[in-house]
Amino acid sequence: MKKSIALLLSLIFVLLAFAACSNDDETTPTRVVPTGVDSLVVDTNQNPQININNNWWLNYYAVFTYFCPAANFKTDTVISEKKTANSFIVSNLSEGYFKYYADTEQGLDEYVVVPADLLFEHRLVPAASVNNVNSMFMKITAVAESFASGENVIYTGSEMIANRNCQLYMQRTFNESGEQDSVAYLWIDAQYGFCSKCITYDANGEIVMSWELNEFRTGDITDAEVKPDLSSYNFVEAE
Repeated sequence: MKKSIALLLSLIFVLLAFAACSNDDETTPTRVVPTGVDSLVVDTNQNPQININNNWWLNYYAVFTYFCPAANFKTDTVISEKKTANSFIVSNLSEGYFKYYADTEQGLDEYVVVPADLLFEHRLVPAASVNNVNSMFMKITAVAESFASGENVIYTGSEMIANRNCQLYMQRTFNESGEQDSVAYLWIDAQYGFCSKCITYDANGEIVMSWELNEFRTGDITDAEVKPDLSSYNFVEAE
């Protein structure tokens, strides 16, 4: 399978291993301390709580840079998503291909465009809608409301990401021998509570995954803005 098709499938369907950025990590990280010093007890009550507000889900535009070799994103890849209640497009701006969805009376229209491989497919998915389509941005940026109060989390300050105020947290994980497995830095959007930026390092200090929000809008996206120009493609009906 050609590289761009493989990356497209990764972009849409991959189940990401989030390491220290995951809310589902079953390890119990603790705060790192100098060698020979007992673990410190961190008072997480001093951490500002995260405000989770998902009102943006039905209407947003996001551009973010993503890096995750385990998911076939071996270089920084710029990805764009636009969504309304009735349409959705995800584009790999680095590779120049996209997948577009639109609700119709018959079901969900799906278009796949990969110019480098001359792949132009359309399929109609009956009894489906845009609400059934998974968003990569929503998946990787989701944060549990209880995240800030976890004993593994340290609040370190605030910074601006994509011109938005964010709360910066640090999270570390350790193996059964007490050696550090990973450390992650997470910038949590103060208004909506999604993770605008994340950098995860392994035990050797190598970056294993990262993303950063570059642009974000919500509330003013129209179906016309989401819909790409499809007139120049000769689509074949996918099975």
